[in-house]
Amino acid sequence: MNNSLNKTLKKEISITELLYDFIFSFAFCNIFNIILGSYNSSLGFNFFLSFLFIFIIFVNTWNIEMIHINRYGKNSLFNIVFMIIQICILIITLNNIDTYHWTILYRNLILYLTILSFILSVQHTVQYFIVTDLIEKKITEPFIYILSGRTFSLFLGIILPQPYSLLFIMISFFTSWLLPSFISRSLHAKTIIFSHVVKRCFIFTTGLFSSIIINNFITTEQKNWFIIFVIIALLYLFYQINIERFIDFFLINQSGNSYLYHNYFIILGLCIINFTLPKLTENKLFLLFIMGVFFFLVGNLLQNQYNKKGCKYSKYFFVTIFLIFLLGSLLSMILNYSLIVILLTIIFILLSYFIFNIKRTNPKL
Repeated sequence: MNNSLNKTLKKEISITELLYDFIFSFAFCNIFNIILGSYNSSLGFNFFLSFLFIFIIFVNTWNIEMIHINRYGKNSLFNIVFMIIQICILIITLNNIDTYHWTILYRNLILYLTILSFILSVQHTVQYFIVTDLIEKKITEPFIYILSGRTFSLFLGIILPQPYSLLFIMISFFTSWLLPSFISRSLHAKTIIFSHVVKRCFIFTTGLFSSIIINNFITTEQKNWFIIFVIIALLYLFYQINIERFIDFFLINQSGNSYLYHNYFIILGLCIINFTLPKLTENKLFLLFIMGVFFFLVGNLLQNQYNKKGCKYSKYFFVTIFLIFLLGSLLSMILNYSLIVILLTIIFILLSYFIFNIKRTNPKL
């Protein structure tokens, strides 16, 4: 491996990127806490559909900015300005939404998503005219169309009544989330720096864990706080082991799409966990909490394809993890929604991880 490639693979994360990731994750976690808190049974299936699309478009906004910096990654004043503008919009969003009636909250969220999407489309358009390399122009051009299409669809989602509004939100979702997969072949013309993507995702997820701790253990009084805190700490340990021990940071010729798609499950799981923690005594929310933990585990295990050689999980390992989780969840419900059982379940899953790691390093055991 030549020196230039080594240098590329070790791209450092700037202070501005770090600030952007932490503020985005904190704002994002709290915004979706407000959204889930606005739910009532009269909203029906449309609420969950709207929630899912808004959730994915928000995460996708962060993904696109992160990949943009990864690909054109100079810590230039141009990129810093656009990140700071997005941070301002996120702070305004968090300060100007509350548990309004769902219709008002929905419109406000789509408005802020439209603004963020417009900022990204301007950033990519300017980048297109700045770069001189033809390959970079070829990669940037489709993103201009994707982001412009998303911005227009989101704008129509603001001004049109339901159900047309939701239809255009769906269009913007498919435009921004799925279309990059269809141009992945052209994206390989200039490979992303995979280690940088993994580190940025790690920072974002760490920000979500920090938000959960601040929201549920510092600003509020939490019953059974010690057990719940240990559960959160063990989930973070599970995530950290998966990233630091198993993921191959030096993969090349990656588009990054699959890794980012798997990360959606992790982020969704943590948002659900954050929302349900204050009210775990309610049976329905306890089941939702278990679902959040399940999404979190799925997101981590799906990243198996990016593991180092010799660290790939076997089908037996997958089955073991999910059997432990299923049995633990059922037992916790039988025992009156016991947090102790969930704690023991996560401990057993972590032990399985450690045993897997020991067997990998000592095959004779």
